Amino acid sequence: MLVDARTLSAGTVVTCDVAIIGAGAAGITIAREFIDTRTEVCVFESGGTDYSAETQMLAQGGNVGLPYFDLRAERIRALGGCTGHWGGDCRPLDPIDFATREWLHDSGWPFGLETLKPYYERATQVLRIKPYATYDVDRSQVQSQRPGLTSLRFAEDAVELRRWQQSGPLRFGEAFRDELERAANVTVYLNANLVRFGTNDEGSVIDSIELAVLQGPRFTARARLFILATGTIENARLLLGVPDGKGRTFGARNDLIGRYFQEHPAFSELAMLVPAERRPLSDFRDEVDMLSFGFTEAMQRRHELLNSNFFIEPRRIGADPAGVVSLRRLSGAIRAGRLPDDLFEHISRILADFPAVTDYTYRRIFKPTSDVVGYFEIGFAAEQAPNPDSRVRLGDEVDALGIPRVELDWQLADIDRENIVRTMNALVQEVGKAGLGRIKLLFAEDASDWREHLVASHHQMGTTRMHPDPKRGGVDENCRTHGVANLYVAGGSVFPTSGASSPTFTIVALALRLADHLKEKLA
Repeated sequence: MLVDARTLSAGTVVTCDVAIIGAGAAGITIAREFIDTRTEVCVFESGGTDYSAETQMLAQGGNVGLPYFDLRAERIRALGGCTGHWGGDCRPLDPIDFATREWLHDSGWPFGLETLKPYYERATQVLRIKPYATYDVDRSQVQSQRPGLTSLRFAEDAVELRRWQQSGPLRFGEAFRDELERAANVTVYLNANLVRFGTNDEGSVIDSIELAVLQGPRFTARARLFILATGTIENARLLLGVPDGKGRTFGARNDLIGRYFQEHPAFSELAMLVPAERRPLSDFRDEVDMLSFGFTEAMQRRHELLNSNFFIEPRRIGADPAGVVSLRRLSGAIRAGRLPDDLFEHISRILADFPAVTDYTYRRIFKPTSDVVGYFEIGFAAEQAPNPDSRVRLGDEVDALGIPRVELDWQLADIDRENIVRTMNALVQEVGKAGLGRIKLLFAEDASDWREHLVASHHQMGTTRMHPDPKRGGVDENCRTHGVANLYVAGGSVFPTSGASSPTFTIVALALRLADHLKEKLA
């Protein structure tokens, strides 16, 4: 059932077994696991079923670290959360991402990939993608689909092909709305914002939460278990900024809340590969699955590298005019289910170079073998090293509900810059060993100009990281907040390390695991 909280009377008290704050990928996944059970579930979503500029202003915050996106645009406050603008890329984390690595401080998850595998399998059903096993790349199969990619024959013990899947992209608010409306034991309250926790005297147990509607009533929800599922930045903000009845906040007890903010720093145009073998562009155009290259675990350990994905894009001989470049980028964005921020700039370039764009389109459709690869453009998206100084903290301003706004201080450490140099040097060596051609590096030898190549990936993780020791993490291995018996956290904020894969697939898998744990607690 869906209820607009604006229709409630002030002082209304709702009761349930499980209260979930946030109706994005994590919150909706957990709620769906309880449908048709005896457990009463309430989901509280800040927005409605559609975008609202007024509600979105609650996400406003400041950027005081590395250049980052406008925080108002980073997460959608509406049913479905950020899946409303998700590109749909799905890939599980790699085994090494869960491991404690001697060269990477604060690395290691409380469990390994084997623990999460059955939940990844279930997550494929939620996300409506192929079974988990399809992520294993059969090079002979890829050869028939993408002969160009397998012509880049790196040593298999050094560089591996990695397959990604596209989940539609799946918009959770649209895909699961009818199911949530029909559920007799799940109630989704729209336009409801958390503003206060009700706790016992010690602050170790939550018995209720107070919720507010923008320019509307306030009401109370009582439950046995509570889950924060509002995204990496907002989870930290609520723990740091929402008080209990005595003015205490949970984040104030643990200086780790808000720290270890992680992204996937992406570095564009770092290098170009001039191939030893000329091949037609058509060999690289099949879009059956997105593929990337990555160093194997053995290679990462040998060179003490962070995990990363290489995206090696073929470019034809001769420079393409700006209109053709814009057409390619616009087409790629549309295939990914989104529109670029600079849409009208791309359209104006396409119109300005219309004869060249028409010729390019004609050759691509009717003469696909006429263009030859002149070079490969190389960029990569990397794992970020855990860094306590990279953080979300409270600012001096408050929002319309009186909750402090955040300041995002995204920071990369020396190891991240050094990783660029080590990673690209290792790639140069592997290209040389395999006789694939030669690489021209496009950055300073010590990567002192790394900021010029840096682009964030809209992947936010780490601010309530998992660790069984409360001195090293914000939540335990079951995502329960340290020091609070019945408060759990879901989403990318619990990642101890980021790996190099897009986070949504893992967020859904972890939400399924948390739902199973909550069922055991309630039994």
